Amino acid sequence: MSIEAESPVIDPALFRLRLFVEQWVVPLNRVASNDPFSGDPQGPWVLSSVLRVEADRWIELGRMLGYFADEPIPGPSTRAAFPEDRFFNNPYALEFDDVTFSETLRTAMEDLTPARREFLSLVIFERDDLFEQRLEEVRELADALTAQPWLNVPARAVDKIEWSLDGAYLSPLRGTPAEWRGITHDENEAWTLGADRTRTKRTPIARRDAVDDVRRTAAKAIEWAIEYEQTPVELRAAQASRRGVDNPEASLPSWVREMGN
Repeated sequence: MSIEAESPVIDPALFRLRLFVEQWVVPLNRVASNDPFSGDPQGPWVLSSVLRVEADRWIELGRMLGYFADEPIPGPSTRAAFPEDRFFNNPYALEFDDVTFSETLRTAMEDLTPARREFLSLVIFERDDLFEQRLEEVRELADALTAQPWLNVPARAVDKIEWSLDGAYLSPLRGTPAEWRGITHDENEAWTLGADRTRTKRTPIARRDAVDDVRRTAAKAIEWAIEYEQTPVELRAAQASRRGVDNPEASLPSWVREMGN
């Protein structure tokens, strides 16, 4: 007589929790534990610290719904200190059940593309000087392409300003632990946590508005460059004339030229 081994019982709530921890919590712990040296970019570090606290809020909410199991979660060895009450408010406005919670959590995770992370890092948490430097890069490239759409722009240069394009949209995550990413509240002041632990001069809303102004110019410039590239060679001069391109001295910004092709 053969005895069949019983299949192990899988707890769905425990499986979902461990998958969430592996995909979100562990990578955030790794970055949040690396306190940058004074003068280094600090945005990614602070962003990861805030996202790590956000993850705890998702876990807490998921446990209340029975979506996540009650198992201890590893924490970072250290993280940036920030005013949590300025970013997270309970109770949450949405009425969750298992389905809406799962869908909303997936949206929140998919929202964190590399471009989106860089946008949040620069607009909310980075020092003024670095934010202004990165914003000026977008402005310089947009101005160069507007003047001369035939300029050969390396793909890496477009990637470097992606944070101001696809990364700058506002997430439909109101009423959730991720609502702070929408940058809609004046009280969410930009917090710079470098050696001097001082605030930045611009609030995130002011930075967001500055990005919006430059983003529209950059998007139009890139569309114009693509349109020019797709135009037959014999018609390009006339097309440029109609567009009023009259700056033959324009050239790519130095930071783009340094990248090469």
